[in-house]
Amino acid sequence: METAVQILAKNNIHFFNKALSWCFFCAIALMPFNGIHAIPKIFGEFSIEGAFYPIAFGMTLGGLILLLNPRLPKLQHISFKLFLLFLIWVFISAILNYSAILNVYTKGKTGLEKLVLQSILLAFAFLTTLLGYYVFTQVGKDRMLKIVKNAILVSFIIAGAYSLIEIPYLFGASRAEKILVSTNSLFRDKAVLFLYPGRLRSVCAEASLFGSYFSFAYPWLLGCLFYTKKNFPLYLSIVTYALVMVYLTFSRTAYFITAVETLLFIVLMAKRNRNRKEKMRLFVFMLVLACLGIVEHFSPLEEKASEVVKSFLVKDTKHKLSNIGRFGSGVAGLKMGCDNPIAGVGLGQYVFHMPEYVPSWAWESRQIREWANRSPGTAYAHTFNVYIRIFAELGVVGLMLWLFIWGTALISVCKIAKELRYYNPEEEIFGIVLIVSILGVMLSGFNMDSFRFMRYWFLLPIVWVWVKMNTMQMPSNNNLAKECSK
Repeated sequence: METAVQILAKNNIHFFNKALSWCFFCAIALMPFNGIHAIPKIFGEFSIEGAFYPIAFGMTLGGLILLLNPRLPKLQHISFKLFLLFLIWVFISAILNYSAILNVYTKGKTGLEKLVLQSILLAFAFLTTLLGYYVFTQVGKDRMLKIVKNAILVSFIIAGAYSLIEIPYLFGASRAEKILVSTNSLFRDKAVLFLYPGRLRSVCAEASLFGSYFSFAYPWLLGCLFYTKKNFPLYLSIVTYALVMVYLTFSRTAYFITAVETLLFIVLMAKRNRNRKEKMRLFVFMLVLACLGIVEHFSPLEEKASEVVKSFLVKDTKHKLSNIGRFGSGVAGLKMGCDNPIAGVGLGQYVFHMPEYVPSWAWESRQIREWANRSPGTAYAHTFNVYIRIFAELGVVGLMLWLFIWGTALISVCKIAKELRYYNPEEEIFGIVLIVSILGVMLSGFNMDSFRFMRYWFLLPIVWVWVKMNTMQMPSNNNLAKECSK
């Protein structure tokens, strides 16, 4: 016999689906808040991610819908199957390393505790991709793209508006400093307000994490220049302001990812069968880039920006110790993976084994010494590279599965976008946006090693739905397109 809740839910399934789509809209809009320290960390790593909270609420709605309607849309994309294999390998790796995991302890946590916490995090991430696939399938491809585009615009408006206060502060405005102090406590500890003086980070945790957020958002902002028929000057102003914000981060991560995404987007757009209006828009955008480059060259901040760029190749700069800390932890991860090439040391176990693999030259870094400290309350070690972390913790098998997840998703989008060029050029622009976004998000993995970042788990279902629905709409004799959805 059906309960009153079941009857109500069945009669209002459209309402629940709409509520779920709003959850994803809010989650994407809150992506810039990736370092919330004012909320108690009762949800572990996810506690500092603004995007987590709408999705957590959406999980409740999704669970109710699942109880009422167990038949969910089929998901057959190969990257989904590889994701399942990745999760299975995490379990196998844990079994193979179980005895070692039971006997390690550092900073007040055991190896088993870290394994459980990281497994819960990955399980939530997996459920997020499934929930996203369900929501975006229900609303349809066009509605999905509109939700994502508008949510990213809102996210950037939030980040950009806050930066209108932060930018004057960077140039010494005392009134702006007072405003920042009063608003900081809403989402940050007071202790970390001026952790990065002279660098813009907006509402993100730090300047480099603004670059990581931007890796997902920027291609969609670029897309607005071309797939909207009106308001080109408005979107061009938004993109220009976004590039100014990136410049003021003085972040190597933000600079590198933005440069690669911009170049790739221009190249892919230039290869399209463009009409006159699109050619003119691309020319104007490139002209704006040239003007920004000239202004930057004569800017009083040019020396500071040049030093950031040089730090990629030059060892003795003000970023020396930061480089040593990052490279040292990365080398430790590589050595760890080489010593445990098949299954790694187990998910979440890098922090326990890191001190024994740190090269001698890296102990010069204060960060390395703090990460190696086993006392409770000290900072946990990071590889600052998701690929090195996976290699160290899950071995070469885990790393290959991770690369294949994103590689197959990218190949599918490339194949579909190529086909769209011939009969739906406007839709091809979304394909280009997804290609650039996937590569940008993959590049951001060279900066941070955590699985908590929602850009991964939002992008996969967007790709799955876009590929599936475009494949269904293609001509029936197009075998290449059909292969993309397998």
